[in-house]
Amino acid sequence: MPVKKEYSNDDLTIVWKPEKCIHSGVCVKTLPDVYDPKARPWISIGNATTDELIKQVDQCPSGALSYYMNPQSADRDTGRELQEDPEGKMYFFDINGLRPRIEYIRAGDRIFLTHTEVPPELEGKGIGSDLIRKTLEDVGLKGLTLIPLCPFVASYIKRHPEWKKLVLKGVNIK
Repeated sequence: MPVKKEYSNDDLTIVWKPEKCIHSGVCVKTLPDVYDPKARPWISIGNATTDELIKQVDQCPSGALSYYMNPQSADRDTGRELQEDPEGKMYFFDINGLRPRIEYIRAGDRIFLTHTEVPPELEGKGIGSDLIRKTLEDVGLKGLTLIPLCPFVASYIKRHPEWKKLVLKGVNIK
């Protein structure tokens, strides 16, 4: 069974998979107060801000590090800027040249969120959830009625029922 270790602060939990870790020097050089290979544990998550940790983990080249937001901090702003491409019919983030996205169809004051995709290099880092949350914020600000056809979006709304207010009446979130 693969080993995985978790390190938490109030906002997030960093997950480390040692068998994948082949570039730890990058971590040590970027955040030496957090990553100290001579210390036990070697990750001292309290020595950096949550935003610094997220930025570092997003740059992990091997996928050995990932993170998830702790439930009590699900509404915190990660600093990622949501962008919209109306011609391409998508919301997206630009993260180091990669583009996690949510595709949509717009019909009048209704928006159908049809597909969410996060590049494999960015999976397991909370980016999909952050993308959905920020997309739902924009949908709400625009006063649109939501029809979540994407299973990932529907699952997110089921876990965060405060967003059901955007969903078309009669649509059951399962």
